[in-house]
Amino acid sequence: MKKRKKWRLYADNNVEQEIVRYLKAEAGFNVLAVADDPNLRHREDEFHYRKARQLDRYLLTHDDDFWNDRRFPLYQSPGVIIIPKNDEGMAKYFPVLLRRIVDVDYNIDGGPRHLGSMKIRLSWDGMTYICSWPFGWPQPPSPGPLNCGSPKLKGPFPWATLWSWL
Repeated sequence: MKKRKKWRLYADNNVEQEIVRYLKAEAGFNVLAVADDPNLRHREDEFHYRKARQLDRYLLTHDDDFWNDRRFPLYQSPGVIIIPKNDEGMAKYFPVLLRRIVDVDYNIDGGPRHLGSMKIRLSWDGMTYICSWPFGWPQPPSPGPLNCGSPKLKGPFPWATLWSWL
């Protein structure tokens, strides 16, 4: 069996340590936590948006401000994953489900998946995302949740629908 490449996450300062610990130890993610680095801790959101892209990491956050395309342009997105607040006990599982959808079910060519030029909001109701698929990348099969073309908003996809696609 082919070894899965670890997803590289850049956990914003507002992501609880319980979530970071779980994603590192239990779920096998490579996580750089802003809270662990005093040089990163008190920087502006724009800095973290650029830094995640520079380091080739998906930005994991609770901050809905990253959904704003005027402030955080989609074409510059490192891949933003917004998880719900106030329940780290459950929120830590959302990135795991997202990885399952992306790596296992919609990886038609077996190559690495990239969430660049995507913003994904995971909530208790389901998943909503906006994306612009980079030119030349293979498209996932329709009618999957990650089929992008020109910039567009997709979803929300209720969890029942997402589970039916797995």
